[in-house]
Amino acid sequence: MAARQGGGNTNADCASSHLIVTIRTPSKFYITTCYYANAASSPRRECVSVALVNREHTGLHSLHADVMQCR
Repeated sequence: MAARQGGGNTNADCASSHLIVTIRTPSKFYITTCYYANAASSPRRECVSVALVNREHTGLHSLHADVMQCR
């Protein structure tokens, strides 16, 4: 699964307190939300926690929780 597909400004958005990346797959729609551990102490914030949500016509369903780095 290509989890980094569909975003070009993700690295630039990592400068904010949190990052929301929209990923589209052929049949499903994913929303990746990155929460940062060091919001004020680190000059470059690293995304340590990623929540993947699968959005379907019925609503939002929790799909996967993984650990990633958004550098």
